[in-house]
Amino acid sequence: MSKPNIWDFWAAHYDRLWVQWVSLGPTREHLGAQLAQRTPGRLLDMGCGTGQLCAQLTGWSYHGVDASSAMIAEARRHHPAAHFTCADLLAFAAPAASFDAVVCAHAFPYVSDKTAALARLAGWLRPGGCLLLAQACTETVYDRLILSVVKLTTTPARYL
Repeated sequence: MSKPNIWDFWAAHYDRLWVQWVSLGPTREHLGAQLAQRTPGRLLDMGCGTGQLCAQLTGWSYHGVDASSAMIAEARRHHPAAHFTCADLLAFAAPAASFDAVVCAHAFPYVSDKTAALARLAGWLRPGGCLLLAQACTETVYDRLILSVVKLTTTPARYL
């Protein structure tokens, strides 16, 4: 399957996958706690998937972006009041300095040009804004085991 199609395939099942309990859910909880310490404003969730982070936020003007049209369709179904765009991180267009917080959780390893991606993510932040990047790691045997299974079901990724 091509890159967007594998994520389109998983979209209908994504919220119920086992990896939600062992990795993605705990990451979202941590990110939500970090964002709760900040004054709400405009938030960009890059690689938003089905928009799960949106449900954990209070007061934020949420904008989710994902390259999978099926993920975006699920996100819109679950969160009709939020704003979603189907686009790749390197192709998404937004004015500079237009968000108070930018989140990229578990999507960064799938970006081909990480240097360009970091510049884009930082460029969308307003002065004093917050950039939160989260990804799995390969530092423990547990992490390596989980990632070896995940890698069988997704597109190629390069973890930093």
